[in-house]
Amino acid sequence: MRMLTTGAAAGLALLLAGVATAALAPKTMMFNLTTVTDARGMHVNVPAKVWVKGQKARVEANEPMAGPTIRLVNGSRMHTLYPQQKRGMVTTLQTGPKGPKNPMEFIIANVGQLTRNARKTGQQTIDGYPCDVYRLKRNEEGGTMTMRAWITRATQPRLPLKVEQVLEVRRPNMSVNQSQTTRITGLKIGVPIPDSLFALPPGYNIVEGGPGGAGLPGGPGMGVPGMRR
Repeated sequence: MRMLTTGAAAGLALLLAGVATAALAPKTMMFNLTTVTDARGMHVNVPAKVWVKGQKARVEANEPMAGPTIRLVNGSRMHTLYPQQKRGMVTTLQTGPKGPKNPMEFIIANVGQLTRNARKTGQQTIDGYPCDVYRLKRNEEGGTMTMRAWITRATQPRLPLKVEQVLEVRRPNMSVNQSQTTRITGLKIGVPIPDSLFALPPGYNIVEGGPGGAGLPGGPGMGVPGMRR
């Protein structure tokens, strides 16, 4: 059993960013994203801003360990930039021959994990968007993970505007109670976004990174954070 990740915001933002190019979806989207993680002696709030245009996305976040970061994604290629050091790394997502090739395909393929085997408990409107509310509880290795997700009903594709996850572990030598809430606010769809926002800025020392994994942990559509699959 893994602890919930505290740097989830950037990863989640990239995954959510991809939905803008799905069939019938708008070509542009922008929103704010916050991921708040609470545990004993720890409170971490990771804010991020996300812009999407076609298969391109820009995510600006302030991460606890890395500090300010900028992620520029274009298809399966992602630049991770550290503005304070003027350095960065470029990676390529590797998901196999039949796997998703860009963030859009990834989120469409995986967002269903939030509702798969989950029970729909009701409906609620968030920021003017009617949502279905889902609840999932999973037991594994002496612990319990409970998840609630608010999924939009009318957007194409559907979006997780809010996800709450609670991880509880009770063992003879360990006790863990950790919660994580991810929230999308200020969602704007179909707004003008300049291409320059997705361009790689000059003056950075960029190195080639290894192949990326099938996704980034800690966000909706990524399976269940905190539980080993």
